[in-house]
Amino acid sequence: MRICLANAQALGKRSDAVARFMRRYLGTIDRTYSDLAALSVYQELSGLRHEPMAKIRDLRPDDIRGRDLMLADSLTNEFSAKLLTADRIEEMIRISAPTK
Repeated sequence: MRICLANAQALGKRSDAVARFMRRYLGTIDRTYSDLAALSVYQELSGLRHEPMAKIRDLRPDDIRGRDLMLADSLTNEFSAKLLTADRIEEMIRISAPTK
């Protein structure tokens, strides 16, 4: 799982910096996982086999999967007092369109 968090105040005051960070972060992920040689270098540095890393290349912080299950779990496990409305979820989870 990959996740990048920023609080609402930081997003409000530094949205341009957050956008630049995410653009470069996603570019790094794309470059790293697009080349088997890069994964091999990572394997040498980390000691981790590159095959499992290649399997997770499609996990991106700008793609949320299983959100409804996570929200239901948060209610079931009492991390949330009530089910969040669609508006509240949209306010909390902001995914900008990719920019080049």
